[in-house]
Amino acid sequence: MEKATDILRADHRQVLKKLTKLEKLLNAPELDKRAQYEVIDISQFFNNEAKLHFYQEEEILFPLMKSVPNATAGPVSVMSLEHEEFYRYNERLQSLAEKLTAGNDVADFSDQLKKTGHAVISLLREHIDKEDNILFAMAENFLGEEALVDMAVKMRAVEASSEADGQTVVLDLRPMPPVERHPLIFSTFDDMVIGKQVKIVNDHDPRPLHYQFEAERQGTYNWRTADEGPEKWVAYIKKIA
Repeated sequence: MEKATDILRADHRQVLKKLTKLEKLLNAPELDKRAQYEVIDISQFFNNEAKLHFYQEEEILFPLMKSVPNATAGPVSVMSLEHEEFYRYNERLQSLAEKLTAGNDVADFSDQLKKTGHAVISLLREHIDKEDNILFAMAENFLGEEALVDMAVKMRAVEASSEADGQTVVLDLRPMPPVERHPLIFSTFDDMVIGKQVKIVNDHDPRPLHYQFEAERQGTYNWRTADEGPEKWVAYIKKIA
C-alpha cells in the first residue's frame, strides 16, 4: 500500500526536475521570452505544489515524528528551519516572477533573479537529500507501515480538498483521441469565469498546448506545470482575464 514517504519522495523527484530546468535557464547567456515563460511556470510550481508538500510534512508527518527518538531536536528541527528559509526565498522569487509576467525588462533585475533562483536550487537540493536519506528513513524505521499508510490517506485527502473548491475543472485527456483534446481544453477555458482553472492530465508533455495558449490566449491565463511524467503530465491553466 502507498505510504506517506512514497508520496513525499515522488514529490521530491518532481521538484528536482524543476530545479534542473531552472538551473539550465538561469545559466543560459540570455533569458529569452520563451525561457521567461518557463521561469514563471517553475515559480508557480514552487508557490503551489512545493508549498502543499511542505504543509503535508508540517501538519501530518512532523507531529508524528515527535515519538521518534532524537527526531524533534534533530532532523525535524532542521527541516522546519529550512522550510522557513524556503518561504523567504520563495517570496522573493514570486515577486520577480510577477515582474516577468508584467512584461518588465528582465535585464533590469536579471542578477537578482539569478541570485534568488540559485539560492532556491541550492537550498532545496540539500533539503531533499536530508529528507530522503535521514528523515524519511527514520520515519520508516520507527513509525511502522500502518502509520505511514494512514498518513498517506490524509495527504491524499489534503490534495483532493485543495481542488474541491469549485474553482478547478479536471480534464483527464488520456482516454481521448488526440485530435479532440485541444478543442475541448480551449472550449472549457473560454467558458470559465475569471479565477477558475483547468487541470489537465495527459499522457505526454503538453508543451505544444502551452505554446498554443501563448499564441492564441496571451494575457488571459496563468500556466502551472505540476507533474512532468513519465507516467503522466499534469498542468493547471488559470483564467486571469
